Amino acid sequence: MAQHKQGLLDQYDLTDARFDPAEAMAPGVAKDGIPALTKPNRTLIPRATDRVIEVEIGSSAVAYPINILNWHEIINDEIEGVPIAVTYCPLCDSVAVFDRRLEAADGTITILEFGVSGLLLNSNVVMYERTTNGLWSQVKMEAISGPHAGMSLRHLPVRVIAFSEFQAKHPAGELVSTGTGHSRKYDTSPYESYFENPTRVFHQFDYDDRLPPKELGLGIVAGEEAIFVRASEAMGQELRVETALGVVRVTADEFGLRVLEAPEAVRTVQTFYHSFSAFHRGIRIVPKLDG
Repeated sequence: MAQHKQGLLDQYDLTDARFDPAEAMAPGVAKDGIPALTKPNRTLIPRATDRVIEVEIGSSAVAYPINILNWHEIINDEIEGVPIAVTYCPLCDSVAVFDRRLEAADGTITILEFGVSGLLLNSNVVMYERTTNGLWSQVKMEAISGPHAGMSLRHLPVRVIAFSEFQAKHPAGELVSTGTGHSRKYDTSPYESYFENPTRVFHQFDYDDRLPPKELGLGIVAGEEAIFVRASEAMGQELRVETALGVVRVTADEFGLRVLEAPEAVRTVQTFYHSFSAFHRGIRIVPKLDG
């Protein structure tokens, strides 16, 4: 296993690394062993599905089913000319959607494309950028090695909802099709037993223990401030969270979190507490814990 991990690390640009490679885990998956999708087929035909990630840009709305992302974790796509990445890590139930355009200091814009590295850090998927082979963290929400280390991208509001709700809101909306070109059992999840056990963590790492490790919530990063909003406290109601950069409005239901409003400079991710607290130390928990 150690040899496999070193072999994986050798395939990436680790210059200016913002993590300790010794803490990365390689569970046996090769680079691109979990195949990210790029501009997948979409359909207007309704089909049975469960949770979806809702992305709205301009007048267009697209649903990205979790049952497809279970098997691919990253979808590089484009909506109304905006290149985006829709990402999901089953080990954290983590969702982040971001604009793939990176603007340099001179105004030059580069469109990035992401793949699945085969590495984990704090039980979370490590992505890689296909042109530079630099590594990016989904839950840390920035590049963690390579020429873009320390940089982040503009994040779109996280919205995980029932497909039936998506259909009702967007009768002309599109759904990513299971015709991905890959043979996968999209009607099943390989992570069912993992989700059924509330205390099971995929591997051991150092995280804050103020909340149960797999408590679901919304991670918010606003400048230097990191906040975790507990999904259980936002069920069926709206919470207004004051941040250093403005107010984030969030609600939740049995399907997941949804950000109703957030300042553009604020980054958000749906995630289990363990991974967010491992990446972002000294976080503020909302609502405030007693004592």
